[in-house]
Amino acid sequence: MVIRVERRKKPLKLSLKLGVVYILLLFFLIFLYFKMVGSPDEMRLKKGVANDPTNPIRSLKLAEYYYNTEKFDEAVRYYKQSFALLHEEDIRCEYLRKIIESLVHHQQFDAIVYIERGLKKGCERKYFLKMYSDTLKVLVRRLDTQVVTLEKLNHSSGAKIRDIRTIYVKKGVVLTLSNGLDPSFFLNRLEMYVPDLHSELKNYNASAADKRFSLGKTAKDAEMWESAQNLLGGCWEEMSGADRGRCLYYYAYTFFRERQYSTALSFYKKAKKDWNSTLVNYWLSKTYYNLGMNKEAIDAINFTLKMDPKFPDGIRFREKLKKGE
Repeated sequence: MVIRVERRKKPLKLSLKLGVVYILLLFFLIFLYFKMVGSPDEMRLKKGVANDPTNPIRSLKLAEYYYNTEKFDEAVRYYKQSFALLHEEDIRCEYLRKIIESLVHHQQFDAIVYIERGLKKGCERKYFLKMYSDTLKVLVRRLDTQVVTLEKLNHSSGAKIRDIRTIYVKKGVVLTLSNGLDPSFFLNRLEMYVPDLHSELKNYNASAADKRFSLGKTAKDAEMWESAQNLLGGCWEEMSGADRGRCLYYYAYTFFRERQYSTALSFYKKAKKDWNSTLVNYWLSKTYYNLGMNKEAIDAINFTLKMDPKFPDGIRFREKLKKGE
């Protein structure tokens, strides 16, 4: 007698579930593969950059791909690579906007460098000014936190961070006051950190030459050379006496800092007529030196040290001139 054992068929629902699991597992493995090695488009673009690393267009296309797929760290890397290879006039405002957004997304504050480049190029002024103000606010808040932490630890670098914070507060003050933006955040910080300067600027009036002079000096301290030139260059003709000389002195320095020595020299000479000070003569000497006018440089530094024989910068610079360095 043969006993037959019938096999039970697996329920259809179980088979379907297993099939779905296998399909999902397959998709997950595919996802992991592309996450590790990149999508076909990404691999093609990366291969193009690897084969032709000095081609800015290839780097730019890869940066655009990463920006569009929200891989912002990689986008920044390849935007920077392409910018290093492109001529300045070929760097479009659109690309600057995208690298700024990518940097801000991760709170990387070198976004400020690209914001300033965009403003210099005349890109979407309203947008770039807002990004500048917002980025500076986030940066100052971050520095506030760092200062508090370092002070609790009695760390020596706290003073350095405070100085950096003050520079960025000054940038914010200049940015907002000279462009009609809300200055309250930066003025409040300025009142805490530099109360004397806050007193000069709290009632800023763009039509008053002395206020523009104070803001221009602040721009110079914050290394905002274009803003400093615009503010100082527009006020010295409305001033007189020593105030006019001081304004010309700071105005001349903005050109010196930009290595426009001939222009700097003409304004230092004007400044000397109204404010014949140790500082003006010292910088006259340095300007002559950078123009290759060594005799005039020596005469100016000697005159400087007659005015103040103990002026340390003047003593060092005279020694440099004597050595023919």
